[in-house]
Amino acid sequence: MTACDRQEKAFELKIQRGMFSYNLLKVLGNDPNLSYADLYTRCQASMFRSVEKQHPQFETIAGFDPWHKFLNLGESTRGAQATYLLSANDKDQWNLNCGAVHGLSTELNKIAEFEILEQGTGKSLGRATTTGVGFQDSTVVLSNNLVLDMERSYNAKLISIPAAPYAITLKTTAKGKKRYDAYVKALQAIGKAKFSPYFELVEGKVGGKYRVDLDQDVLEIYNQENNTLIKRFGGDDDDPIFEGATDILDQIAKWEKNLTLDNRNTQFNRNAFKIIAKHSDTGQVLTGLSDPANPNTEVINVQVAKNLNGKYVLPLDLELKNAAGGTLFYKALYFSRKFGVMSLNGDYLTVDEIPTQDQYIQPQALEFDLAEGRKESSEIVKFIVSTAKSMKSFCWNKMNSKSSEKPSNFGRKGGRRPHWPMPEICGEKRAR
Repeated sequence: MTACDRQEKAFELKIQRGMFSYNLLKVLGNDPNLSYADLYTRCQASMFRSVEKQHPQFETIAGFDPWHKFLNLGESTRGAQATYLLSANDKDQWNLNCGAVHGLSTELNKIAEFEILEQGTGKSLGRATTTGVGFQDSTVVLSNNLVLDMERSYNAKLISIPAAPYAITLKTTAKGKKRYDAYVKALQAIGKAKFSPYFELVEGKVGGKYRVDLDQDVLEIYNQENNTLIKRFGGDDDDPIFEGATDILDQIAKWEKNLTLDNRNTQFNRNAFKIIAKHSDTGQVLTGLSDPANPNTEVINVQVAKNLNGKYVLPLDLELKNAAGGTLFYKALYFSRKFGVMSLNGDYLTVDEIPTQDQYIQPQALEFDLAEGRKESSEIVKFIVSTAKSMKSFCWNKMNSKSSEKPSNFGRKGGRRPHWPMPEICGEKRAR
């Protein structure tokens, strides 16, 4: 284990102790009878209360089961963890519907390991390890000469430690706290370890981007950055209320994770792909500002006007520059403020080519509304660019069917329906 990620700094406390060791001992002091995997998750959550830019790293070796209780003080809790589907694809490779969005690392030296189980009986058949991690699924190889029938499907459970889930602040009243604890206890009674593998509710910290407020008869979800109420659930019928809140928080956590996912191990020269924004009416080149927190993100300010439908549109033409010396492939995605992801070039499995020359797309066909009383909005378009024609499935979270935004028709719509590997580069354009 390490106190932080390789790109971060480990902070020290005034009591001459590291932030990580302090929180690790605090978590163990509160509950020494927990698994190594739970220790990792709770330590991450405890760190989140104090500092948001230090993420401890836990890794296992030699097939060690992280779901065993700490120091073997109890039975393994792996039986309560999520189960994934293992099946063979048309290239005679084994695919698993578990990827980066589920917590697997995309770094080359962090290989995930799974236990393979027979469907129906749950009998352990062997293990498999990842050879390639996509956004939503992964390619694996069977370990120790294990042979399985490629005409059948199997269940799989993660053995290695996943990445920590997305942290969301939980703020409760005394009665809300009792309500929350009772519901968590009810989940544990039916063998469910936690609400979701995608997010973790962190009690006590007034920080972070999102917050859940819980009282005896109301549950509210807020965006703390702009103090916006996302959803309110009234009443005391816990099952539909917590299930509805979990669905929304799942969507938020996935949206945030997909927005920041990037292949940091790419050998692709990122400077070989550029996006030039031009005003669609005047042709003027619009200079963007880099986002220091997101090196592949550029922010462009532009005045918008309403169309005949009373909707705002972006007056932008985007010129895609390919200087890679060969054909590139891209997927353009619009990240809605309603936590949906919409494809801007064809359906969700279509990718378009960028030959070694300019190509234009016109996102002004994308309509959006401004929230009541607001005079500006930040709209995000993300480009997934690869040197390979095929890319792994990215859009697990399609546009909310109740959204007022409509799909855009710009861009060439090819008939290809490929699988996508981890993209080489993720670039963003944020229009304000």
